[in-house]
Amino acid sequence: MSSSRRSRLQSRGRSAKSQRRKRFLRYETLEGRVLLAADISGKVFHDLNADGIRDQGEPGLASWTVFLDLDQSGTLDDGEPTSLTDADGQYRFTGLTAGDYRVAEVVRSGWTPTAPTTGYADVTAVDGETVSANFLNEGSGGTATITGNVWRDLNNDGIQGADDTGIAGWTVFLDLSGDGILDPDEPSTLTDGDGNYTFTDVLGGAPGDALDYEVAEVLPLGWEPALGFSENYTVAAIEGETSVVPDFANAPTDVSRVSGVVWNDANANGVKDGEAGLVGWTVYADLNANNSQDPGEPNATTSSTGAYTIVGLEPGTHRIAVEKLADFNATSPVAGYRLVTTSAQSTSSNINFGFQERTDAAIGGVIYADRDHDGIRDPGEEGLAGITVYLDENNNGLLDADEPTMVTSDDLFYTPDVDEAGSYRFDHLAKGTYYVRQVVPEELSSTPEMEIEHIVTVGPSEDRSDVDGADRYRPSEIHGVKFEDVNGNHSQDSGELGIEGVTIYVDLNRNNILDAGEPSTLTGPDGSYSFTGLDAEAYVVREVVPEGYLQTFPETTSGILWPEGVSNSPIGNVTPSLIEVSLNEGETHTETVSLTLPTTGALTNMVDVFLLFDDTGSFTSNSPIVRAAFPNIISALQSRLPGIDLGFGVGRLEEYGNFAAEYSTGRPFVLNQPIVASDVTGFAASIQSALDRVAPGYGGDRPETVIEALYQMVTGAGFDGNNNGSSLDSGVAGLASTQVSPGNSGDVPPFASFMADLANGVLPASGTIGGAGFRSGALPIIITATDTGFAYQDNGDTTITGVDGLTVPVSSISYNGRGTTPFNSGAGIQETITGLNALGALVIGLGTNDLATQDPRIGLETLASLTGAINRTTSTIANGTTNDIAPGDPLYFKIGSGGDPLVLNIA
Repeated sequence: MSSSRRSRLQSRGRSAKSQRRKRFLRYETLEGRVLLAADISGKVFHDLNADGIRDQGEPGLASWTVFLDLDQSGTLDDGEPTSLTDADGQYRFTGLTAGDYRVAEVVRSGWTPTAPTTGYADVTAVDGETVSANFLNEGSGGTATITGNVWRDLNNDGIQGADDTGIAGWTVFLDLSGDGILDPDEPSTLTDGDGNYTFTDVLGGAPGDALDYEVAEVLPLGWEPALGFSENYTVAAIEGETSVVPDFANAPTDVSRVSGVVWNDANANGVKDGEAGLVGWTVYADLNANNSQDPGEPNATTSSTGAYTIVGLEPGTHRIAVEKLADFNATSPVAGYRLVTTSAQSTSSNINFGFQERTDAAIGGVIYADRDHDGIRDPGEEGLAGITVYLDENNNGLLDADEPTMVTSDDLFYTPDVDEAGSYRFDHLAKGTYYVRQVVPEELSSTPEMEIEHIVTVGPSEDRSDVDGADRYRPSEIHGVKFEDVNGNHSQDSGELGIEGVTIYVDLNRNNILDAGEPSTLTGPDGSYSFTGLDAEAYVVREVVPEGYLQTFPETTSGILWPEGVSNSPIGNVTPSLIEVSLNEGETHTETVSLTLPTTGALTNMVDVFLLFDDTGSFTSNSPIVRAAFPNIISALQSRLPGIDLGFGVGRLEEYGNFAAEYSTGRPFVLNQPIVASDVTGFAASIQSALDRVAPGYGGDRPETVIEALYQMVTGAGFDGNNNGSSLDSGVAGLASTQVSPGNSGDVPPFASFMADLANGVLPASGTIGGAGFRSGALPIIITATDTGFAYQDNGDTTITGVDGLTVPVSSISYNGRGTTPFNSGAGIQETITGLNALGALVIGLGTNDLATQDPRIGLETLASLTGAINRTTSTIANGTTNDIAPGDPLYFKIGSGGDPLVLNIA
């Protein structure tokens, strides 16, 4: 066996003491030969389809031995010229004497020659020319595995201590050319989180005849092999076996470095409390502060424990950042980077980063009545409100106390163009598989099991809004009793027994005759009967009166029994005045009716007035004026509107807490007292208490949350200020503690959570509509007071459409405002205006300036116009400014006009 093919592990490189790579010089004896010698070359290919033809895509075989079989013995003998194929399968013999040669290959174990099938080719070499001879082989055997580990020797002592962890993301390659450089065609791989690497499907030699490979690492700037270690090793590969390479241990040579841990902050508290590290994450020095890892910036990849060490840093202040994965949010620090100051010959430790996997997945859909039982929601198949849907977290088929649950929605009045009936949605979900189930009421008991339960798998930010439920009503039934009405009073009295054996039938054609095919049954011993499996329809049920009896109930015994309509003469200007039409079963008829409402008088005798005022720092001097005026406004309205049922409420607007330089305790809306009718005991005291109950928000940014506050008053939906999936972090609506001690969540609790707080003067709401408890049938009037522009969510609107189709440019309401909200989840302008008009609310503005082209007047007047709060009289109304409210102008009053004048002007 040739010594060059001996199975061995041989180090050939530099030690940690050597500062220069050793270069090996190769010497070649010059022999006298003909100037124009002959050459033989070719390639050895992998014949993937074993057809004996080299097809496109069939690769060369590296490290195969080709030899000149000088004695034509079929075996490689000592002294016979050999050539080892390169990475492309190429071999070459040069400087040959012209003549005949047999070129043969050493066929590896598990392989079969396909062309030539003999494994050799006879060629004639000619001086000055190159003769080609290719070989094709088919097989899958003969492969080996090469594996090893790369670790950091931080103190360069040549011993792997507890802190000397594997290096992730390190490049290791098979140096086929032996030049110590990673060439484009040479196999390479990256180490994993523990520093391990593996090469598979490497051609191996037969036992006792191994193939040698040089395995090398790519040393980044700032690193050198540790004491006693090399940057390249030679390893013998044997078919079917795994060869383990000696470790690559490396020591940093930098003047400074940064180390720490990147961990999975599962509870998002910013503290590493037993949570696991995140493996394979890139930490880098963001030298140009562009929030992106650029070529040349020092970096490291976290290990299996989440640990990292960045080397190659010069002394100074560096921005150490983490390349965040899309499905994670930074929690510590929230910015995702830290500023670290390093000094020469030092390590800055514990530069840690916390990330929480996003819990932004959502599952939702619509539960609807599947009338035609096809599992598809067709036009006209209505959504079903009031159905309980839950996430069956333990998959036991039962709704347990702690499992997420919700009830499908009604069609919301404040979104007239959207039908929400039957809809549900679970959001802020973590990735995983969920069992979504319904609690099906008895009348929907025909719903298939596959519609009652859905198994849904979502990623960290995946939104599945298509998890619908096609519910089916059970067939309709008709039940009743045939009894002997002894006293003839048309009702079954005590002692009046049922009559058995009487024929009861469904008179399908309503001809008062039991026809063939019409459903019929006999009454039981107690006189009872039933018809089941009926479609939803109107039916006439009759009896075959037994001999000797007269029917006393029902009193109608003949005729088709269609319900008789009642004609009422129209009142007012109605066109047409009478509609008469005959319809067959299944037919529909649509009629357009024109109603002209009177121009005088009231449509309702109920009016709800709600004071919504700015409670931020900039409004401090105006707040006392507004709060003092409201009780007087109430008195003036009660005096001037005799016979009108008045209700009143109070709320504040502040800001989005912890957003855009705002205070952490702020909230966009605070409900102090929902609408309470003025005839309720304690009404006046409750309003005064609400006015005096100061909220803590204040404010650090001028645009205020007028839009969000109005949206909450319309919808009562609540606002999740910290995006944690709950809008109840500050407490339930109504409680004084929620109003004055809300914490830092920025939440607005939904109106559905409202609880009266009698001990602190908060009375129950007199109504249930919206987020202020407006009364059904009442005209809502919202007096809105502020001194600046509005914060809102910019949804891309360029114009805003209000009552009666009035359209204005968005700039007239967004003037001096801000179009951003926390998590992009705040209220938009158009949806708020649409909701206000669906509620029928009028918004009257109280502001601090005269000019109609500046805030807050421009925004408040636009709100008034869009909701129809305009001067509908023929007289000018004083408003405390130099230009009073002319007929048709929006209702805006200047706060600076003082308490009583302000009261009189508004009233």
